[in-house]
Amino acid sequence: MIQFQTSTKATKLVSDAGHIINDVVVSVQQVTELISEIAVASREQNSGVEEMNKALIQLESVTQQNAAMVEEAAAATMSFQTEANRLYELVSPFKIDEDEGPVPVREETSQDEDHRITASCHSRARTQASCCHKQIRSRGRVAGILTR
Repeated sequence: MIQFQTSTKATKLVSDAGHIINDVVVSVQQVTELISEIAVASREQNSGVEEMNKALIQLESVTQQNAAMVEEAAAATMSFQTEANRLYELVSPFKIDEDEGPVPVREETSQDEDHRITASCHSRARTQASCCHKQIRSRGRVAGILTR
């Protein structure tokens, strides 16, 4: 009977060991599944980080373009301010009586155009005459030097 009890105990121990090994195998399978899920989640997270990196690069590029446009706009504003000041200086000597309203602009007549053309021609003629007088004087000096 002692042998029977020993074999029963041994059978029970073998059976318990089988259950424990089975539990270990199930646990290893569960750990394997968890590791697999962690790997998938890591790949998804990596993909998400890459997408965020691309978005940040695009955002930086747009920010740099905006900064350049702001600089251009500031330069244009300064230029417009300079031109406005210059225009104000040119126009400020003219005074308009506010009670009379604006003065209509007079259209140029053909007579006005004739006067303008004539004045331009006279100006060119004076310039050419002055140039000719200088050449004549310098030739006279040269001739005087040669005849001496």
